[in-house]
Amino acid sequence: MVEVPAIFLSLKPVESGFDYNMADSSAEPTIRNVMVLLRSVSSRRQCLETKMSVMKSIEKRMECFEKDMKQLWVVHEARA
Repeated sequence: MVEVPAIFLSLKPVESGFDYNMADSSAEPTIRNVMVLLRSVSSRRQCLETKMSVMKSIEKRMECFEKDMKQLWVVHEARA
């Protein structure tokens, strides 16, 4: 897992969004810090996309299953 730089952990919610607390301290995120955070977000998004594709395949299988069940039900009703 990617470690999030401490500067991003110091964000505090305020009424107008987030207080970045950068004016109070000299610590500002570097380009490297931002890139680490973006890579972390990107990997999480990629994981979510993988899970969504699995869910889509399950959904397709369930649709086929429901279709087969309806066909079997029609055959059963026709014989009864």
